[in-house]
Amino acid sequence: MHRFFVPPECIAGDAVTLPGDVSHKLRRVLRARAGDEIVVLDDTGMEYVVRLEDVETYGVSGAVIRRYANKTEPSVAITLYQCILKADRFE
Repeated sequence: MHRFFVPPECIAGDAVTLPGDVSHKLRRVLRARAGDEIVVLDDTGMEYVVRLEDVETYGVSGAVIRRYANKTEPSVAITLYQCILKADRFE
């Protein structure tokens, strides 16, 4: 199932209106049709399983089937550091 990140304002209750870039990818690249299901993620940590209802040239919209908390974020924070190389070897 395809997963898409959208702003939280795209989800209003059980209705989802996808932004232009996601709509374009669904219509033109993935050739999605009405009735297909996708997963939509927002910045609040929720995942929504959405059934597409309208796949039109002006946009794509759908209805939320299920919603649940996203539990794929790691519980451990990792910090990576890069050492600084000599100027002649840095490039």
